[in-house]
Amino acid sequence: MRLKSIGDVEVIEPHIEICDAHHHLWHLQDPPEMLPGVALTYLLPDYLKDINSGHAVRNSVFIDSSAFYRADGDPRLRYAGETEFANGIAAMSASGRYGDSRVCSAIVGRINLSRSQGEIEQLIDAHLAAGGGRFRGVRLSAAYDPTGSVVMKSKQAPPNICVSPGIRNGLKQLSQRGLSLDVWVYHEQIHEVVDLADANPDLRIVLNHLGTPLGVGAFVGKARDVYVRWRGQMETLAQRPNCFVKVGGLGLPFCNLKAVPLHGETASEALAEKWRVFVEVSIELFGPERCMFESNFPADGGCCDFRTLWNTYKRLTRNYSDSEKNRMYFDTAREFYRIASR
Repeated sequence: MRLKSIGDVEVIEPHIEICDAHHHLWHLQDPPEMLPGVALTYLLPDYLKDINSGHAVRNSVFIDSSAFYRADGDPRLRYAGETEFANGIAAMSASGRYGDSRVCSAIVGRINLSRSQGEIEQLIDAHLAAGGGRFRGVRLSAAYDPTGSVVMKSKQAPPNICVSPGIRNGLKQLSQRGLSLDVWVYHEQIHEVVDLADANPDLRIVLNHLGTPLGVGAFVGKARDVYVRWRGQMETLAQRPNCFVKVGGLGLPFCNLKAVPLHGETASEALAEKWRVFVEVSIELFGPERCMFESNFPADGGCCDFRTLWNTYKRLTRNYSDSEKNRMYFDTAREFYRIASR
């Protein structure tokens, strides 16, 4: 079960159309060690319940969830099983029987990018076939903390994977095939994404979860240092025109940015004050044309409910024009992932 949290009653700006740029669907066998309190099972009915809570989610982007890989067949192609699963969900949603939202309109999967060129081509072909025209890119989960205090070392990515010579062929293949790259790193690693972008200027890259500014383990009590380090690297990354950013993920426990409403505040007001500096600076640096909002559900579900999450974002964008909001909430993600207009 998800952690219970105080949530908003009202929906802010329910007319704003949303393309949720990042969510998962999964059925896990074991509780996710890094996400205490998050649901073991989060499938289409769960996501529909969330998106039907008041905000106008029109499309969504499914991101690799490590949950529905193939158990049989060529083990090199096992990751394509999740793309096949997500495409099935998308087909169900596209029937219109579950409402006006089109869930999993685009699919981002996992590929071992360190394979040989021939193998990479085979892997991409497998995902494209499984995706039914919806496969749009690959996610590189590269989060690594050298202190070992954020997660167990056995659960981390290898160090320096973003700049590893072993994935160069894979990255080249992605850009040649018109696919994009999602990258998840911690704030101390954003410079690696800069290097990756410089080495692959034709590859469209989107930084997940605002670069995950850490607030746990060795980073407890170092909020100012974390912010300064994070901002400096984000300023450099924003100078790379092929780089975009997903605004969200601040509800992850790694960030330690939960908030308890005080003195009559709503939950979204409390969260907005906690998240303001990271969200506002990111939009300032990248502009609405390269920012896309994400729910990151169910992973962020331990922090707040779906309605409160989007209310928090909308509080933080109240001073933007309608056209700028439309870019950040809908058009940037829709264009980046090549989701057709309806």
